[in-house]
Amino acid sequence: MSSETDLLIIGAGPFGLAIAAEAAHAGIEHLIVGKPMEFWRKNMPKGMYLRSACDWHLDAQNIHTIERFLKEQGKSSRDVEPLLLDFYLSYVEWFQEQKNLQPLSVYIRELNHKDNFTATTIEGETISARRVALAPGFKHFTNIPDELKNRLPAGRFTHTCEFTDFSHTAGKRYLIIGGRQSAFEWAALLIEAGVSAVHLSHRHDSPVFAESDWSWVGPLVDGMVQNPTWFRNLSQEEKEEVSH
Repeated sequence: MSSETDLLIIGAGPFGLAIAAEAAHAGIEHLIVGKPMEFWRKNMPKGMYLRSACDWHLDAQNIHTIERFLKEQGKSSRDVEPLLLDFYLSYVEWFQEQKNLQPLSVYIRELNHKDNFTATTIEGETISARRVALAPGFKHFTNIPDELKNRLPAGRFTHTCEFTDFSHTAGKRYLIIGGRQSAFEWAALLIEAGVSAVHLSHRHDSPVFAESDWSWVGPLVDGMVQNPTWFRNLSQEEKEEVSH
């Protein structure tokens, strides 16, 4: 089977769904592929809170916002902040319904470009697209350094991205390597699950656990609209500094 579209959106998490909604608003023929919010459902633990507040909604048109979602339930932001994972997932489901977003539940194995883009699914089907938006999330960027893998017994370590079920942790001892947000979140969740001890080893300053400041995002995105190749034109040293 093969299909064609003007815009192919790879990834059905928050950013992929937001892009699809905006494409529909702009009248752009599009196709979004992926399983909606799969990473959030499978790779984030029950009971997790978001650092983002109610302004972190998905609608660029500011119509189907979290505030609107709450208003329909007779609630306000004070009733739900800090946001629970389950609440955010319920908002995204509502957002999908309001925008009539129906992602194609497939994974893309390969993406090539000649005159147009050609995406091949794991099942071997192809999708031809004039433009592509990539929104695969950060699951694919998890990293366990080789120097740690070589020192730890097989089967005795895991990445937080894969470790989300705490039902069998009671009475056990855990070492968490890292000291940023997820390290402290997992430590708290493990303690709540009844582990005997949790140790954290890290070299960075501890997070301040303050509400996220996203004020830098707007100017950055506006700058990309005006000069979309700004990052590509930086020197390698400048790219590394931005990435860091």
